[in-house]
Amino acid sequence: MQWFDQNPHGENAGVIKNNMWEQHTTNRARFANSYAKGGFAATAFAPTRGEMMKAPWRKKSRQGSSQHLQNLRKLQQENPGHKGIGKAITKAEQGISRAGVLGKAAGVAFSGVFAVLPAFTTPGGVNEKARAVGAGIAGLGGFAVGAKLGMGVGASIGAFIPLPGMTALGTAIGGLVGGFGAMLGVEEGFHAVLGVPDRMVERERAKGRLNWINDSSAFQTQKAHTMRQQSLQSMNRGMTTSRSLLGREGVHLHQ
Repeated sequence: MQWFDQNPHGENAGVIKNNMWEQHTTNRARFANSYAKGGFAATAFAPTRGEMMKAPWRKKSRQGSSQHLQNLRKLQQENPGHKGIGKAITKAEQGISRAGVLGKAAGVAFSGVFAVLPAFTTPGGVNEKARAVGAGIAGLGGFAVGAKLGMGVGASIGAFIPLPGMTALGTAIGGLVGGFGAMLGVEEGFHAVLGVPDRMVERERAKGRLNWINDSSAFQTQKAHTMRQQSLQSMNRGMTTSRSLLGREGVHLHQ
């Protein structure tokens, strides 16, 4: 996270860039705790699109850490009369907040339930259920990565709309869309990779099976057609010879 003392877009910035800067300066003080930790506000109200794209990937400062307090005090210097920043500093000095602990516990519990749930909802045996759980765990990792990327993209798109709250709304929507999209993609990829050995085994089994009942392709080739013609010609010659011999035998009998 970078700090700016003046508008990085310059004095003659356009409407959209000026709007981004105003949102940044107003909301980094309003949501001082989140911004100082590098949380949602650091992405949604970053002063430039480059910062919006980088913010989700930066390391977050822990609640009450020296970096977190340093960022809050710097915000307080820039906004000495802002009561919200003073309250955020007081809470940070007291250590990890109860709400933060409960939030993390709820997040871990939700992730655990989400990952284990396929074991109860997926039909089949132990193998199918284990694969479903593995796909769920992989999907959670995909959600985390996709959400970060989606937040940056959504914030950048929202900043183009010169209306209050559009940047934050774009960040939220982008995070959800990117997260769930990446989760579904990772799960499908997980199943596809695990299905490769199964397809290889089935292919080898198919090679060993002689399924001639419904397969007549071998009889439709030019070589097979030629062989049938030759066989018919041989049969016709043999039958002509037989008829000739039988005819001569009949003549001898009637003499």
